[in-house]
Amino acid sequence: MSDYLQVPAQDFVPLNNLPALRATLHTFRVPLEEGCTIAGGFIRVLCRGDSIVDYLTRHAGGMSGDIDVFLPKPQVMKAITTKMDMRCQRSHAGFGWNVHRKSPLEAGPYIGDSQNIQFIDFPDFCSPDPVEVLDRFDFTNVAIGLSLVEGQPTITVHRRWRELETEMLLDVRNSRSPFLGHRINKYLKRRGYQGVTPKSSNHITDWLAKCVSDEKFYIDEEHALHPDVIKNGVMALFERGVAPKEDIIMFLGKWEVVVYDRKEGDYSGFNSSETVDWAFGHMEKHATR
Repeated sequence: MSDYLQVPAQDFVPLNNLPALRATLHTFRVPLEEGCTIAGGFIRVLCRGDSIVDYLTRHAGGMSGDIDVFLPKPQVMKAITTKMDMRCQRSHAGFGWNVHRKSPLEAGPYIGDSQNIQFIDFPDFCSPDPVEVLDRFDFTNVAIGLSLVEGQPTITVHRRWRELETEMLLDVRNSRSPFLGHRINKYLKRRGYQGVTPKSSNHITDWLAKCVSDEKFYIDEEHALHPDVIKNGVMALFERGVAPKEDIIMFLGKWEVVVYDRKEGDYSGFNSSETVDWAFGHMEKHATR
């Protein structure tokens, strides 16, 4: 039995978001007709019945949500940009093209032409089959997409999606993304998840091991990631208590950080500073917890 269900979009999307569904089908008519799948966080919000406006709005202290469109093959991008008369630029990591275009809904000062849409054309993520697209996602929670199946708007969704969204647990499925640490932290901090599923730990450990070994996550030299992207993602997982505690020993001697000390009651500045091993300092800090 397949891990995925395919349901007519109008039967799956809650009533309150049907206008947003119709707007999405109108805005992305060309990509959908070219065989693309709109998937990830935007479709998750649409199918949960949550506010699309909130998702697409840049709130204080945070970024607005993206709309991710996965191409059936890289060559389709040229036809889409021509038919939609779009200007785009290569994403920083090199996985796709960023396009600033009108959103399916317009409300507030941060929605409209400033909205970021990403067309993913990296070959490993391209497929005309929405199931193949979703099966490569790092979280089961975002393994949900909108596409045309036999010409009809269809939601393809993982069978466990509803269960996970009810429990509000993040289910990590693989360790391929260089941004996994940041993505886990983002979904726990900004999307309301309460934690990760027990089996997620194995994938998190695998990702941490790649970070220790300096495995190359990037596509090519032109799109190499800054080392701090990995370091900050790792540190966020341990500070949030998501990474298995015992995995911290992998990072002994890996990174040094500057620790500042301030005299008690003195708020005029820092008294001293010292450079310490980050992993050792983390172990000391959390030893009594």
